[in-house]
Amino acid sequence: YSAVIYRLQEFGRTPDAKNILTNAFTNGVVFEEGREPVSIDFRDIYPDRLGEVRIMPGDSILIPVKTGVVAVYGLVKRPGLINYDGPAGAAKYIGLAGGYASGADKQSIKIIRKTSGMQIAGGPGIDIYDGDTIIIPENRGKKSMWEKIKDGALILGGLGILYLAVDNATD
Repeated sequence: YSAVIYRLQEFGRTPDAKNILTNAFTNGVVFEEGREPVSIDFRDIYPDRLGEVRIMPGDSILIPVKTGVVAVYGLVKRPGLINYDGPAGAAKYIGLAGGYASGADKQSIKIIRKTSGMQIAGGPGIDIYDGDTIIIPENRGKKSMWEKIKDGALILGGLGILYLAVDNATD
């Protein structure tokens, strides 16, 4: 699932090959031609159409070692390495890590691909593959109960000082 072809140069591509490669980009990420390495996702073209992909001068084929794990870090109940159980959404592997911990930002999940190191935003259509890393950040907009109590105490303390100052000024 993580095998990729890195295409550094764009030349001599037939229109048919261009259509095949465009449909094969990992997670729909398309790089501007000639600017960045192009990652070709074998899942979309293997095995029926693999022979249609022409290897060009300058291409590199990366077949990574299978690790058998997915890393889940950040605000989950049991962060660490989870046994890889086939392609699935991030929710499955987050569940296997005990689920979200308190204060987790469930909308800002980050996924780091093993082969490319590319960081992508997690979403319902993004599958997790062998060796990928899932990171669940803290929800910075949400305050815990103790933070709310602390803020309330500071406000009440400030109002008390203001009242004493006004009371002393009127005497």
